Amino acid sequence: MVREELGRQPGIVLLDNLEHLLPAARSTIDWLHGQCPNSRVLVTSRHPVDATHEVRVELHPFVSEAGLSDESALEQDSVKLFINRATRRNPRFRLRPGDAAIVSELCNRFDGLPLAIELLAGWSDVLTPAEMRERGLSQLEQRSVSDDPRHQSLLKAIAWSYNLLTPEEQALFWRISIFVGGFSRDFVEKMVRGREAGAGYPYADGYGLESWFTQHSMPDPSFHNGKDSNVALDLPPLEIDAVRGLATLIDHHLVVPLEDIDGVPCFDMLETIREFGLGELRQSGEFDAAQHAHAAVMIAFAEASGKFLLKDATVQWGRQRIDAALPNLRSALNWTMGLGDAGSEIMIRISASLWIYWQTRGLLGEGRYWHETGLSRPTAPDWLRAVELPALGFLCWIQNDTERAEAAILEAFEASEQTGITITLSVANLVLALIEYRRVTVDVVRMLQYVDEAERWSLQWNDLRTLGACQLIYGIVARLTGNPDQALGLFEKGYELLVEAEYEWGIASARYFAAETVRDLAEHDPSRIPEAVAQLHESLELYWEQGDFWGTGGAMSGLACILTQLNEDVQAATFFGAAAALMQRAGASLLPTELMTHDETANRLRERMDTRLFDSAHQHGYRHPEETVRQALSAFGDPQKRGDPSPASIRLTKRQLAVVRDLAGNFDPTAISRRRGSEVSSTYEMLDRICERLGVDTWQQIAPFAIEHGLVAPPEPKSGQALGNWVISPENP
Repeated sequence: MVREELGRQPGIVLLDNLEHLLPAARSTIDWLHGQCPNSRVLVTSRHPVDATHEVRVELHPFVSEAGLSDESALEQDSVKLFINRATRRNPRFRLRPGDAAIVSELCNRFDGLPLAIELLAGWSDVLTPAEMRERGLSQLEQRSVSDDPRHQSLLKAIAWSYNLLTPEEQALFWRISIFVGGFSRDFVEKMVRGREAGAGYPYADGYGLESWFTQHSMPDPSFHNGKDSNVALDLPPLEIDAVRGLATLIDHHLVVPLEDIDGVPCFDMLETIREFGLGELRQSGEFDAAQHAHAAVMIAFAEASGKFLLKDATVQWGRQRIDAALPNLRSALNWTMGLGDAGSEIMIRISASLWIYWQTRGLLGEGRYWHETGLSRPTAPDWLRAVELPALGFLCWIQNDTERAEAAILEAFEASEQTGITITLSVANLVLALIEYRRVTVDVVRMLQYVDEAERWSLQWNDLRTLGACQLIYGIVARLTGNPDQALGLFEKGYELLVEAEYEWGIASARYFAAETVRDLAEHDPSRIPEAVAQLHESLELYWEQGDFWGTGGAMSGLACILTQLNEDVQAATFFGAAAALMQRAGASLLPTELMTHDETANRLRERMDTRLFDSAHQHGYRHPEETVRQALSAFGDPQKRGDPSPASIRLTKRQLAVVRDLAGNFDPTAISRRRGSEVSSTYEMLDRICERLGVDTWQQIAPFAIEHGLVAPPEPKSGQALGNWVISPENP
């Protein structure tokens, strides 16, 4: 009958909600298409039908935002839908001041789902928007009777899709609902794998990395059994392939794909679906075990991320992926707080692995809090105290808490003696030298003794990072003792070592210390101002890119002092304001020599300017530090102001030159990565730094520039071999 009716004239067949009828529905649709080729079939389904000739159109939730004004909220489609349905339910419904913003917040909370908005609006004759805000997911029900159970409440709507899964797929769904703010496939794989009760936490578990204990043929204390069985609960493995299971959850729209981060596919759940999943997880009895497994996943991720931050040979990913994982890292850390002393190892291994991340992402106070809280507990393992206390000392030093910094270093020495772990003694001695630098009366001899000891340990462990840092502190000593030329030579030596080690923060600091030394000289020799500006700009760029407010504030202060010397008073006052705001964000202060210059110059500027003008400019910089930094990067980053680089002024490390030669030999970044046994992301990061050093925009421009400026020799192509955009052949010499 259907075939006969559709055969008379073209038509549309509407089939609604077929997800529970697959694959039979697929056969029916294919039959209709074959029997009635002039007709069209419109299908709605929460799972792809995969019918022949299927054209798939995904319907997404409304885009909703929280924190809007009433005026902005009223422009949102989600709010318009709420008002429409609320008025239909209650003709007397009116929004009062502030209600539109609350409705927008509600729509955002329930992920902009039309069903959720309609269910909310159904209560408009009983509840105000503010009262609706107090209701949870389980209370979001339809007031009128609906024949379709999926439309009676949001929980039932989600349960409809959930009930179409197999038991193993359901278990996977509720386990990964423990992740906050997104997750990657490696996280899912670890939740599928599960954990044995009482199992330890192998270093960077699952990422194929060796701890430096193993690298130096030492017993690795990061993996041992005997964990508290009240915390390390059993989470049995799932008999399901993680990739296939994840794909099924995506097909059922319980998981949504996100943009790749650093080439890694990432995923998330709508918050309402995640809340449903957590409810199922609690009912399953696996909630506590899943919380512990989640924390173990974050230990492994943090330790693998630490390899990136310190730029060891095996680079895993960039900071963007750590940024994306930050909600999960924080969730795991907060969970350990509830464990008391039993959570000390987990807390330390997550937070301490990321100490450079905390520092260079403007999260210094947060990082120090977690680091210090974990290490202060009596259950903190001695091996972790020996390894991680020097880093805590450094974070305390940046915040000018020299008393706590010194106490942490003394504890580190004690733990090192107890455990025989000496690999971080170079950092411990460097921090002592820096502590001495902050004293009112600096004992230069003692500073040198600490640096000498740090250098000895650096050489013993062949650690280019701390060896480069030693050169920087030697340079500070030379500057303090009135030897600026010697200081500049040492800063340059440190810069080369730190570039070779690919230690980004150290590279920025090498340029900053050199810039401040040149700025000292420029006070008596104005011809050196451009040199100081160029180096301050370079350090500002590097610090800002890393998110280091402390370093950025220091560079902005240096530029403000130079602007004062050049009588650019308003801009100087603005920069001083931005520097103060950035230092306050970091909870830190300038180094002693820079602080003295900063205060003296700012006071001199205030005295010669109209007070109201100075205060206005300073307040603008203080209130808008990001905008002011961007202005500085733009104003002092003009290549014409810095001049065209000459071969003598361009310095690349041996590793960078080797990569440039590969590019000149017509290898692309992927081929270079295979050739040199490094990650592709690492190669691209190096190419970005080479672009900055050469002043070119893309990696494709590196080889022609390097050949033109004599940095590398052009290759000798064989007949028919491609060279750049040219092909050399007997006919085309």
